[in-house]
Amino acid sequence: MAAPSTASQQEGSMLQQQAIAQARLAFSKFPKEEAVFQACIQQQESLVDVVKNVLQETKAHKKKKSSLLLDKFQKYTLWLQNIGDVVDIAVQTQAGIACPIWAPIKFVLKVSDNHSKAVARVLHLIETISATLPRFEIYEQLQTNDALQAALLHVFTDIVEYSVCAFRFLKRSTLERLSRSLGQSHDQELQDLVARLERHSRAADHTAVAVELLKASHHRRQESLNHRKEMKLRCEKWLSPANIKEVHERHVRSRSSRTCTWINNNERYKRWEDLGSSAVSDRCLSISGKNGCGKSVLSSYIVEQLERQQRSTLLFAFSSTGTCQRTAADMTRTLVWQLLHKSVDERSVDIVHELMSRGQLVTSDLWEALGKILDLSLAPVFCVVDGIDECDDIDRTVIERLFKILHCNSMLRVVLLGRPPAIQGISLTSTFNVSVIEVTATVISQDINSYIEDEIAKSQLLSDSKSTNEISHILQEKSDGMFLWVKLTIEDLRKAATRSEIVERIQKSPRGLEDIYRAILSRLIQKLDRFELQLAQNILGFATVCCRPLTYDQLRYAHALDLRSRCCSSTPRVLDEFLIVHPIQRIVELCGGLIFEADGVVRLIHSSVKDFLARPPDQWSKSADSNLSSFFVAESNFHGLFSHLCLDYLNMAWDINLLSEPSELHTIHTRYPFLKYAALHGVYHLNRVGSPSPSLLGKLQTLFEAFQSDFWVVYWASLILDDTSLEMLALMMDEYMSFDVWIGCHIKLDLTIAFFKDVGQELITRTRNLGPSHHLSAQWQTLFDFAKDFADSDAHIYIEDEHVIHSNERKFEDTTSLELSLPHFSNSRVKFDPSRIGALVNSRFGKSLSCRIELTLGLNILLKRSMKLSDPLEKLLQLLLTKAEDLPLVVLNSIALFYLRLSKFETAIQFFEAALSKIRGQNIAKEFGLHNDISYCYRMLLNNEKALHHCDLAHAGMESLFGKQHVKAIESLATKCEYLCLLERYEESRECCSSLIVRSQAVYGDNHEETLMARYWEGRSLYELKRCDEALVCFQAASATKNPTRKLNVKYFNSIVLYRLKRYEEALPFFQEVLANDTANLGEGDKNTLSSLYWTGKSHYRLSQYNDALAAFQKLSAANKIASGVNDKITLGSMFWVGLTLYQLGRYEESLASFREIVIADKMVYGENHQATLESISKVLECLYHLHRYDDALLLAGKYGTLVSSIPGDCLFKLHRYDEAFLWFQNYQNIQKERFGEGHEGTAITLHWVGVCLAETYRYEEALLWFQKTLDAARLRHGNLYEGIIIDVYWAGLCFHNLNRYEEALECMDIRLVRPGRVNLCLMAECHLELSQYSRALECLEKICIDGDKHNLNELLLMAECHEELSQYEKATTCYILAYNIEELDVLD
Repeated sequence: MAAPSTASQQEGSMLQQQAIAQARLAFSKFPKEEAVFQACIQQQESLVDVVKNVLQETKAHKKKKSSLLLDKFQKYTLWLQNIGDVVDIAVQTQAGIACPIWAPIKFVLKVSDNHSKAVARVLHLIETISATLPRFEIYEQLQTNDALQAALLHVFTDIVEYSVCAFRFLKRSTLERLSRSLGQSHDQELQDLVARLERHSRAADHTAVAVELLKASHHRRQESLNHRKEMKLRCEKWLSPANIKEVHERHVRSRSSRTCTWINNNERYKRWEDLGSSAVSDRCLSISGKNGCGKSVLSSYIVEQLERQQRSTLLFAFSSTGTCQRTAADMTRTLVWQLLHKSVDERSVDIVHELMSRGQLVTSDLWEALGKILDLSLAPVFCVVDGIDECDDIDRTVIERLFKILHCNSMLRVVLLGRPPAIQGISLTSTFNVSVIEVTATVISQDINSYIEDEIAKSQLLSDSKSTNEISHILQEKSDGMFLWVKLTIEDLRKAATRSEIVERIQKSPRGLEDIYRAILSRLIQKLDRFELQLAQNILGFATVCCRPLTYDQLRYAHALDLRSRCCSSTPRVLDEFLIVHPIQRIVELCGGLIFEADGVVRLIHSSVKDFLARPPDQWSKSADSNLSSFFVAESNFHGLFSHLCLDYLNMAWDINLLSEPSELHTIHTRYPFLKYAALHGVYHLNRVGSPSPSLLGKLQTLFEAFQSDFWVVYWASLILDDTSLEMLALMMDEYMSFDVWIGCHIKLDLTIAFFKDVGQELITRTRNLGPSHHLSAQWQTLFDFAKDFADSDAHIYIEDEHVIHSNERKFEDTTSLELSLPHFSNSRVKFDPSRIGALVNSRFGKSLSCRIELTLGLNILLKRSMKLSDPLEKLLQLLLTKAEDLPLVVLNSIALFYLRLSKFETAIQFFEAALSKIRGQNIAKEFGLHNDISYCYRMLLNNEKALHHCDLAHAGMESLFGKQHVKAIESLATKCEYLCLLERYEESRECCSSLIVRSQAVYGDNHEETLMARYWEGRSLYELKRCDEALVCFQAASATKNPTRKLNVKYFNSIVLYRLKRYEEALPFFQEVLANDTANLGEGDKNTLSSLYWTGKSHYRLSQYNDALAAFQKLSAANKIASGVNDKITLGSMFWVGLTLYQLGRYEESLASFREIVIADKMVYGENHQATLESISKVLECLYHLHRYDDALLLAGKYGTLVSSIPGDCLFKLHRYDEAFLWFQNYQNIQKERFGEGHEGTAITLHWVGVCLAETYRYEEALLWFQKTLDAARLRHGNLYEGIIIDVYWAGLCFHNLNRYEEALECMDIRLVRPGRVNLCLMAECHLELSQYSRALECLEKICIDGDKHNLNELLLMAECHEELSQYEKATTCYILAYNIEELDVLD
C-alpha cells in the first residue's frame, strides 16, 4: 500500500517543480523594471477600478460600447478578488514570485494605446477563465494541495504570457500593428494563449474537483469507521457482555510458566487443533476434570496459545458467583460481542444492529446472530467454553443449539471444559462422538510438580528448608491432581514459624478438598474465641445461602442484626453498636481463607466450599465432622435466620423518619445498606424456611401492621417510580406468589386477600377522614393500584364499602381543571390540571422524589377520572410522549392503559414502547408484561405478525425468568399458539400446542380449562393441516370445557371436522345445536350465526336432504344480501349453493334463473374470465341441457372460448352432430388429462363419450381403442362391479359386433361380468346367433326376464329365430305371436 502512494507523491512533486519553473520563466519575460508595472504590483487597486480609470482618462466611458464593457466587468468584481486570492497564495508560496495574478493585466491596460480594445480583450479573457474556474470556495479550501497549486501556477503562467503578448501587440502604433499583421496574426497568437489558458483553467478546476472528491472519500471512509466504532460501542452496551478479558488475564497471571503444556502433546487435542479435518467429531472437544484440577487456567492457556498462532479465538467462562457468567444467554451475548469485536466484515455489525432493532434480547435470536456472524468468518474460529457445569440453565436445548452451529459452520471448533457429570451429559446429548480428554492426576502430575516448585520458591522459609524435596514429594503425592488443594496447603505451610513445624504440618496435611476444609475449620475452632467463631460461622453461612452475593456492608448489617437479636440487654441497643469494625482482610483470615472479596462483593473461593458446608445432615454426623457441626449450614435454618434478620430490618426501617428528609432511592439504600436486600429477598428466604417458628410468624404480623404506615407508601412508591428498581419489585412480586402458598400452609389466611384488604381498609379510613383528594389518601390509592398492577393478580379483592375505594372514578366531561391534592407531605390543597402536569414535566421533574410522586399521583387520578379524551388532555399526553425519556415507567404505563381503555391501540403502543425502552434488556417480569400488552394491541389492530413478534419476546422472557412450567410462561405460550394459527403457520402452531399441552397437564391437570384450550388450538392446527382424524380427537377432548362460549366453539369445529371426514350424519346435529345457540344469543344476522347456518345447509345437502338444505341456503343468501349486498363474495357463495340445491331437486328453471343472476354478479366481482364466473356459466349450461335447450346451451358456450365443460359436447351429441361432439370431447379429455391425470374418473367418462361419438359415426376400430382405455381405467379404480363398466362393455361389444368380430365381442362382454345388464345380454345373444350358437343365445335372452321383466320386440324376434333354427317351431310361433301383439307385425309374411 505504501509504494503506490510514494510514487504518486514523487510524481506530483516533479509536476509541481515543472510548473514553478514555467511560471518563473514566463515572469522573467515581463518588463519588471518599468515603474508602471511595479506600481501595478504594489497598489491595492482592483482590476475593475483600473478598467474604470483607463476608460475615464481617455473619455472612452462616454461611448456606449465602453459603458457596456465597464458594466460587464463590474459583474466579475467578487470573482476577480476571490480567485486572485487563491492563485496569489500558490504563486507566492510555491514559486516565490511576489506578483499578484492581475498585476500583468493591469499593466497591459495602463500602457495600451487603445484602451477600449485592451479592455475588450481582457474582458474576453476574464469571461473565459471565470467559466472554467467557478468553484473558488473549493480552491480556497484545498490551496495547500500540491496538485492544485501546480495547476494554478499554470494558470498564472498563461496569464503572464498572455499579458506579455498583449503588451507587445497593443503597445505598437496603428500603422505598425497593420504592417506587422501582414506578416503574422497577433490575434491568432492571443487566441491560442486564451485557448491554452482555458485548458489549464479547466484542468485546475478538474484537479480541484478530483482532490475534493478524494478528500470527501477519505472523509466518508473515516466517518464510516467512526460510525462503525460507535455502533460497536452501542452494541457492546446493548449486549452487556461479561468481562471475560479480565477473567482470562487473571488466569494467565496465575498460571505457572511450566504448566498446561501437556495439552499440546495430547492426540485428541492435536486432532481438534489441526485444520486438516472438518468432521464435526474432530471439531468438538470436551475436557473433563474434578474440582480444583486447573480447568479454568487450562482454558486460558489454550486461548493464549491459539492467539500466539494468530488464530481467531473466543472464550467464555461460566461462574456461579460471577456477574453475567451464569446462563446460556450470558454466553451467547458475550460470544456475539467477541466475534463482533474481532470481525473485519462490516456485515457483522449490521447483524447485531438488526437484532437490536427487534427490541428485547431473546436467546434464540442470539444463537441465530452467533451463527450468522460465524458464517462471515473466512478463517477458522476456535471457541473455548469453561465451567459448563456451572451454567444455571444448561439443558438439552442449549447443547443442541451449540451443536447445530457447529454442524452448519465448518470453520468453527469448540472445546468445552467442566466436571465429569456435565461432560457426560453433553456426550449423551450429541448425535456424534465427542472426543473427551480426562484431566486425571496422572495427566497433570508434572504440572502439579511445577506448580509446587514455583509456589515453594515464592516463600523464603519454604525454599530455604532442607526438607524442600520431602515437602514437594508429599504435596505431589497427596494433591491427587488438585491445584486448589496445593494452594490451600501451601498457604497453611507459610504460617509455620519454624522449619520443624513445616515438616510437621506437611506430614499431617489432609488429603482431598473435603479433608482440607475440615482441617481449616478445625483450626478455626481451636484458634478463634467464641465471638470470632460466631462471626466466621455467620459469614460462611450467609455467603452459602444468600440469594445473591452480599456486599461487605450488607454482611456487616446481617451479622449485627443477628448479634442484637441474641443480646439479653433489658434496654434496646442501637444497631451500629453491633457492626463489624474490622477490614475485610481480617474477616477473610477469620474465615480461614474460604472467602474472598472483589469489587466490594464477598464470595466463597470455590463452589465446592458451598457443597461441603451445605451437605445433608447425615454426612455431618460422622465422627470426623462431629466437632465441626457448628459450621454446618442447614439451609432451612439459615433461611430462617435470614428471614428473621430481614423482617427485623424491615420492621425497624419504618421507624426511621424518612418523611422528614425526602430523597432519591439510591440515597436511601446507601444510608440503609440492608434495606434493599431485605425488601427484595426476604420473601425468597421465607419461602425456604419450612416450618416457621411462632416468633417468625409474630414478626410477619408486625410487618403486616407496619404496612399501614406512611413510610411504606413512600418507599414502595419510590421503588415503583425508580425504573432501576423494577427488577427488584418484579422478583419480589413473583416470590410473593409462592409466599402466599407458603403462608397459607401455616396461617389460616389468604395473604393476597388479607394484604389488599388491609391496604383497602386503610384507604377507606383515610378517604373518610381526610377526603379522597388528600395527599395521603392519594398515596394509598396509588399503592393499592400499583400493587395490583405489578402483582398481576386475578384474585377477587373482598373489601368492605368497596365503592368508597373507587369513589374517585367519577365521570368528568371536562378535565381541564380537577380539584386534587398535592402529595407534598403536607396538607396544602391546590388546583391540579393538565397545565400543572406540563409545568412539572418541563421544569422541576426529576429533581426530587416528591416531585415525581406528585406528577405520578396527579396524572394517575386524572386518567382514572377521564372517561373520554378531551383536547386539553390529548395535548398534555402528547407532550408527555415527547418527554418520555424523563418520565417514570409507571407514568408511561398508566397513559398506555388509558388509551387501551379507549381502544386507541396505535397510541397505546407508542406509550407501551416508550415504557419498554426504559427497561429493555433488564430481563424482568414487567418488561415481558409490556411485550404482552403491545402484542394485544397489535392483535386488536389485526396485525398478527407484529403481535406474534412481541408475544414471542414475552414468552421467551417469561420462560427464562420463571421456568417453562410457570403460569405466566404457559399463558404466553397459549397466546403464541393462537397467533401462529391465525397467521396460518399451522405446523408451528401444532408443535407449540403439543408443548403447551404437556406443560398444562403437568401444572393444571388433564381437565383444567387451560389444558382443554390447548387441545382446542391443537385441533384447529391439525384441521388446517388436513389431519382431520387427529383433530377430531383433540376437539372431543376439548369438549369437556365448562366455559359455555368455548364449548360452543369446540362443538363448531368438531362438527366441521366430522363434515370433512364425510361423517355428515354425526356432524349435522352439532351444527344444528350451534346454530340454535348462535341464533338465540347473537341474533340471526350475526356472522357466527350465518356461518353455522352455512355448514348446516351443506350437511343437509351431503345427506341428500335437499329441501332442508334449500331452506338453509335461501335463508343464508337473504341474510348475506342484507348484510353485504349482492355483489359480495360471501353472498355469491350462498347464492351458488341455492342454485345447486335447486338443480339437485330437478327444479331446473328456478336453478337456471339463480345461476344467471350469479353470473351477472360474478362478472362484476371477479371478471368475465375468472374461474368462479366460468363455473357459474357451466351450471347455466347444465340447466339448459336438462331443459333440452341444446341450441341455447351451445350458443352460450360459444361466447366463452376458455370454458371447460362437457355440456357442449353432450348437447352436440343430443343434436346428432357427432363429428363436432367428438372434437369437443377429445379436446375436453386432453384438458382433463393435464389437470387431473389419465386415471381420473372425469377423464374416463370423457374417454367413453369420445368412443361413443366414433361408434355413432361408424368408426368402430377407433372407437374400440377409446373404450379399451375407459375399461382399463374403470377396472383399476372400481373393479368389475362398477356400473359404468357395463355400459363401456356394451359399446365395446357393439363395435366388435358391427365389425363382425363376434367371438371378440362375446369375450369382451362375457368374461367376469356378474351383472351383465339387459343391453349386454341382448347383444351377446345376437353374437351367439351369428355364430350359430342358438342355445347359448337363448340362455342370454332368458336371463333378461329372471326378475319378471317382459321381452321387447327385438328380443322376441331373436328368440323366435333361435327356436326356429333349433326346430322348436311351437316356441318360435309363440315368440312371433308375442312380437306381433307388440308391433302388429305380420310375421306370416
